[in-house]
Amino acid sequence: MSTILEISRAIGEQLKTGWRPRRTIIFASWDAEEPGILGSFEFAEDFMIALKHKAVAYINMDSVASGTQMLRMKSTPNLHSLLYDAAKKAESPKSPYKSMYEFWIGTEKEYNDIDYQLPPVQLIGSGSDYTAFLNEIGVSCVDFAYKNDHGTYPVYHTQYDTYEWLSTFGDQDFTYHKHLGDFAARTLLSLANDEILPLSAVDYANKIQELTLSLINKNPDKISELDLDITGMMILAQSFVDAATKFQDHVSSYSNATDESGIKLRNINDKLMLMDRQFIHEQGLPGRPHSGISYLLQALQILMLDLLFQE
Repeated sequence: MSTILEISRAIGEQLKTGWRPRRTIIFASWDAEEPGILGSFEFAEDFMIALKHKAVAYINMDSVASGTQMLRMKSTPNLHSLLYDAAKKAESPKSPYKSMYEFWIGTEKEYNDIDYQLPPVQLIGSGSDYTAFLNEIGVSCVDFAYKNDHGTYPVYHTQYDTYEWLSTFGDQDFTYHKHLGDFAARTLLSLANDEILPLSAVDYANKIQELTLSLINKNPDKISELDLDITGMMILAQSFVDAATKFQDHVSSYSNATDESGIKLRNINDKLMLMDRQFIHEQGLPGRPHSGISYLLQALQILMLDLLFQE
């Protein structure tokens, strides 16, 4: 919460100078996350119509203090490029890394001995306050957090999870809080202020194709046993890549010099903003109408698990 408050304070200082963001920024703190993500769900349900029409993205920061060794980032695929760009501009919390981008990819090598070509971003699903915004409305989401190589920090969900523990053992001078806040704030300001929304259709399409191929390559025996025809999935995934590439070329060629009314810009931004909405299935998953999972990209991963553990 302290990181969110500091970002809001910094934004407030900017407002005093006369600056205004192109888009509205809402800062929120939710009650009752652990009993069932109740506070954020109630908000999403109460303002669902407005959020469906206007919400660009949701940034989650409820686990900032969960480690200091590595970054643990989750997001919808259309935010990956934005996160990489913001990370390159934010300073690293420790040397020898200069930027948060170097810290992100370098610490994976340092602690996990993995050489990533790009810093890893987990596919976001559920489990925190972004759940309602993603799974019920289809708002693009990102979750900022640190992690340790041994898992959750040792006092998680105990009576010792206090300011005293954090300031003594967790992040003594709040350096890691500061730098993750800088990273998140840069991401926020791009989403709020860029003329064209910094959301990538190509990253989204590539991720879907990657998940589709992974599903097929990891489960050949099950697919054969169940006599599943996956040709259509592969064709559709490639079609989405082709369409996304064409659309991204259209976005890159935009010029406000030929768009005095702003209609073309609005059309582009609406398509980018509403992309995640297209992966919402109101009836949930087949056979699980009340599962609470309607985000179909997450369903690809669930299908993969179903095939792996099916008897």
